[in-house]
Amino acid sequence: MQLIKLFLNLLLMCAVIPLVAATSYYAVLAMVGLCWPVSRTRRKLVERPDDHQLPSFAIVVPAHNEELHIAKTIHSLQAIQYPQELVSIVVVADNCTDQTAQLADECGVRCLIRNNMEQRGKDWALDWAFGYLLSESHDYILIVDADCVVDPLILRSLAARAASGLRVFQTNNIAENPDDSPISYLAAVANRLENNYYCHPQSILGQSVFLRGTGMCVHADILRKTEWIAGSEVEDLHYSLRLLQNRIPIAFVSETAVYSNFPIGLHELTVQRTRWLRGGQTAGRVSTWSLFAHAIKRRNFTLMAVAWNLFAQNRVQLVICTLLLSLLAAMNWLIFD
Repeated sequence: MQLIKLFLNLLLMCAVIPLVAATSYYAVLAMVGLCWPVSRTRRKLVERPDDHQLPSFAIVVPAHNEELHIAKTIHSLQAIQYPQELVSIVVVADNCTDQTAQLADECGVRCLIRNNMEQRGKDWALDWAFGYLLSESHDYILIVDADCVVDPLILRSLAARAASGLRVFQTNNIAENPDDSPISYLAAVANRLENNYYCHPQSILGQSVFLRGTGMCVHADILRKTEWIAGSEVEDLHYSLRLLQNRIPIAFVSETAVYSNFPIGLHELTVQRTRWLRGGQTAGRVSTWSLFAHAIKRRNFTLMAVAWNLFAQNRVQLVICTLLLSLLAAMNWLIFD
């Protein structure tokens, strides 16, 4: 009986340790976010005598049947306060059957038309577009979804960060439609909490974040050396892991934002979150423990933090640990008390 009690206590410890570590980690980040809120982060605009010293940007907008939103997105991008000769807006009309490409042309931006029914999706569209853009002379490539609007100073903020030597960025992503429905409001609140008390504190502490699909900005040389690989449900997460494994940090830019339409219905939200969860689970199973081993072997604290973030953000693993802990605690109480 004592042996069984010892075994159960050992299992309890195994379940408690990752939970305590994860909650403590979140608590530390939250305290940092409270002590240094996003509202106190001042814009750092590049003050140069000559605008030609600023980096150039290609803004890529992957779009599939986005005729309802594409014009609004393009007008937002055209209103960015940055030298026009340093900005190229490129819409990728991916397997569109509506007027997306025509509307992009009417707005006066470059439109790449792609028709490939076997390789469908945003990751394939970006991979195809990069084949064109990386042969050109852009310094940075910024990716935004086709239903977004952006902060007019987004490129100034990114240029300021680039001046400090950083090469990969993830901008703040904020809900444009929080009041459309209770679902969009709850999603907006959850997203704001993640921005302010998870991503922003990591940036303050000098840690890398993961790319989040829209508002991603990557130096062209990085894309040439660390190629984008299509074929994943969560292409942003997989590319983040490839960058971080190659010691290329991803900086969170909290002082600027991309404003996106969040799901307004329960079905739409469920489909989106299920896809993210499934992709995150796959990446977590494949990469978490190999990253831990790699980090220990290299004695690389940054890579270890990346592995821990990948584990800590996998809610399924944390829920399983919680359920296991509750079950073991109940068994221990019923048998021995």
